This record gives sequence, C-alpha cells and structure tokens, in this order.
Amino acid sequence: MLKGSLKLLLTLVSTTFLLLACGGGASVGGLDPLDNKWAGGGPTGPTYTVTYMANGPGDSNFQSATVPIDPNAYAQNQTVTVLPMGTFVFPGELFGSWNTVANGSGTSYAPGATFPMGAADVILYAQWVPATYTVTYYGNTSDSGTPPVDSNVYYWQGYVTVLGNTGGLVKASNTFVGWNTAPDGSGTTYIVGTAFYISGSMSLYAIWTTGPTYTITYALNGGTGTVPVDNNQYMPGQTVHVQPGTFLQGPGYTPFFSFWATQSNGGGIGYLEAPTYLQSFVMGNADVTLYAIYYGG
Repeated sequence: MLKGSLKLLLTLVSTTFLLLACGGGASVGGLDPLDNKWAGGGPTGPTYTVTYMANGPGDSNFQSATVPIDPNAYAQNQTVTVLPMGTFVFPGELFGSWNTVANGSGTSYAPGATFPMGAADVILYAQWVPATYTVTYYGNTSDSGTPPVDSNVYYWQGYVTVLGNTGGLVKASNTFVGWNTAPDGSGTTYIVGTAFYISGSMSLYAIWTTGPTYTITYALNGGTGTVPVDNNQYMPGQTVHVQPGTFLQGPGYTPFFSFWATQSNGGGIGYLEAPTYLQSFVMGNADVTLYAIYYGG
C-alpha cells in the first residue's frame, strides 16, 4: 500500500513538472503586479503597438530627421510610457505634445506620461505650435544713449525692418554705421531701413568706426515729387541698397520715373534700370549721388 502511494505521488510530481516545462501552467505568462512586466515567457493573449506620427503643419516637404519608434508589444492594461519627440523638426514650429487625434481633439500626452494599453493599437500624433522670435538691439560699447526697442513678436519668415539709432547712441570719436549679428562686426550687417525675413530670434549690435564714412544722395534732377532720403553713414565696402523713386514725375514730355543713374544725363551706372535692375552697390571712397531719370508718356 505504501509503495503504491509513493508511486502515485511521483507520477503527480512528474506530470506537474512536465506541464510547467511545456508552458501549460495556468499562471505562466501572467502579468506580474509588482513590476508590471510579463513573466514566464511573455503574454499569452493579444498584444498592441504604439505608433508616433509627425503630423507636420503646412508643407510636409520641410520635415527633417525622424519620429520616435516604440518597438514594444503591449498587452491590455500594460503601462505605456510616452516617448519624447526625438529629432523631428518643422521650421517655425515647436513641438507641443502628443495626441490621439491628428487635429488635437483627442487625449493629450506629454513626453514621459504614462497610460494603460487598451484593446487596440494606439497612434499618437505630434501637436505643433508656431514659434515666435524677437529682435534685440545693443549699444555695443556706446558711451551714451539707448538702443532702439523692437516690441514686435515675429513668426517664422516674418518681415523685419531694421530700426535706426533712434535712442541717440554715441561713442566718442566713432561713427555709427549700422548693426551686425556679432559684437565684433564679423557677422551679418544690417543697414538701417533695410528689411529681411526672420527665422530665429536675433541680437543686433551697433557697429562703430573711427575711419571715414560716406553718404548717398538722391537727386530730383528736374522732376517733381519727394526723393528718398538715406541718412546712413557708410564705411567703404558696405552694401548700399538703392531705394525706389516712387511717385516721382519728370519735366515736360518725360513725366515718368524710370531709373537712377550716377550721371544726370542717364550715363554712368544705372540702378533699377532694365534689363539688369541693379538694386545695390558697394560703397567706395566717396559720396554718391544718384539722379532720377525719366521717360516720356
């Protein structure tokens, strides 16, 4: 009798080990409540994925780099940790959050947030907000006066007009000749009154020179109207942007403004003249006068 009972016990133990080795135990593959991870070889039921979409604003051709990828397969109720945006970038836009709906009307998740996986795959769409930029002016070793203040808030590719020395910046024995993106003048120079398209916040530093400076004067040349006025002082080598002769009228049978010329008879170098329509020149070592040239009606 004892021998038979011992044989039965050994049989039961052997069967139990066989079931466990074959994955037949009821608890194998269960979710461990202590660490929220699957034990004993993984989940036995269906799994679901999380996919991240760039969902870029405007023209998707501006996209760069990649969205994050989550390689995990999640069982229902398993915790998902939301990934950061990675290196995906759209010019002029800032990443805000992820959302379960492309237009942002679903559930929003910040990077690092968690949620329990449901019974379906999840798609998270990046949400973008427009970036804003500012332009800040600095006196850059000026002795007195205050730099101008641009209170505008610009968006990507916004149109910026360069401000003048309206706060009366002064530096002894120096002449103000514009602004530069670097304090030592090694960056990009911007002349007062010109304009550019912005793509990021900027600092503009006053440029000072102890050398000679020259001016540009626009001459009416017998016509009527108001000629442009350029109050800038230019160092040799600086670029001068020629202003249009809007609303100027000529005398007699030549009533319409045509172009500017370095000679009053239309000779020399022409600016805004067909077919080249030159719009700028490099200042030399002398003042420049541009004469309005007109054509007949």
